[in-house]
Amino acid sequence: MTALATSLGTRVRVAVVLLTVGVLTGSLLERRATQRRARDAGFTTIEWVVIALGLFLIAGIAVAAITTAVQSRLDRITPAG
Repeated sequence: MTALATSLGTRVRVAVVLLTVGVLTGSLLERRATQRRARDAGFTTIEWVVIALGLFLIAGIAVAAITTAVQSRLDRITPAG
């Protein structure tokens, strides 16, 4: 083989190795990013419990306010007759 052919072959091998390393590194980084997103996706159980308790509290306050308003209006109604 000539020196040019050997040099060209070495360059091709180096290019293939660098390309392979680049692809594997990119694949590894993408997999880690996907795993991180999957871990962070959605609420945890405790977050759902806190949200549910907050909604129950809001509903309870609304029921109390409506009940009080209705009772105060009922007290103002005089029977006909």
